[in-house]
Amino acid sequence: MRAVNLPQITAEQAENEPAADRIQFPPTRAYPQNRATITAVYDGFHVQFELFDTGVGKVEQFIGTLQERGYTPAPVAAPARQQNGTPAAATNGHAHCPDHPDRTLKPMKFADKAGHTLMCTARRDDGEYCLFRA
Repeated sequence: MRAVNLPQITAEQAENEPAADRIQFPPTRAYPQNRATITAVYDGFHVQFELFDTGVGKVEQFIGTLQERGYTPAPVAAPARQQNGTPAAATNGHAHCPDHPDRTLKPMKFADKAGHTLMCTARRDDGEYCLFRA
């Protein structure tokens, strides 16, 4: 693409320019692009709605419309379970070791081979580190 130098025009010439020849810019957004996902149940079927580029008021209005039409909120997923089937211990959103409930699990730099991303940093009675991973 080659740059072309255009002659400068006066304000009067700019006002008299036909609207079709003017450069149109899209309107700026009043808020950044966002996404809301709503999962509902209708007549036994799970339905998922995604709303893009909308404010909180519109999302609340959409939820109200869904409720008026007979949609119900989808059930909340079951709590996370460990590989052995026992519920993962969590308090205030922080995972804890079952052997050391006073210790919060520390995030690992990389996941291990089993996919665990949290580890207990406490020492066992024999002086070795606890091997619990979540």
